[in-house]
Amino acid sequence: MSAGFTLIEMLMATLVFAIIAMAISALFTRSLGLQRQGIGAQKVQENALFTLELMAREIRVSTFASVQDAPACDRTTLTIDHPVNGTVTYAYDAANQLITRTVGGVTANLTANDIKVTSLRFCVKGSGLDGYQARVGIIAHFQSTTANPQDRVDADVETTVSLRDFATELTP
Repeated sequence: MSAGFTLIEMLMATLVFAIIAMAISALFTRSLGLQRQGIGAQKVQENALFTLELMAREIRVSTFASVQDAPACDRTTLTIDHPVNGTVTYAYDAANQLITRTVGGVTANLTANDIKVTSLRFCVKGSGLDGYQARVGIIAHFQSTTANPQDRVDADVETTVSLRDFATELTP
């Protein structure tokens, strides 16, 4: 009787260990991918909510300088007259895939550099001449930018903002 393992027992143990190691590494790789997707989804959500909320706050208290109705949702720019900031223009910059805000000739990016906006459209109804309350629908598609296409996160967002006429609402 000899002590130790035979060659076949060593090969079998190595095979079992290799299979377990490959399974664990595959699970680890997948969990890293899920983590990157989660971070990308969080970035997209935070950026989309920030951008839409900023636009909605200004649009809600503004008026239209001219008739801008677009019931077909084909506008990529929106110009409003804000009571404090003056003329504000929101636009989609397709070349850089971001949303811009222009006030007093100064243009600023609303979206972060690590988020792409692949489309932005405004649906405008009742922009002043039909006697109805003006409404602006904002439809956008946000996308996270990652090196690995499998980790990319896409989000379609939509909101509708009603313009408020505080002068007529607050008078008794």
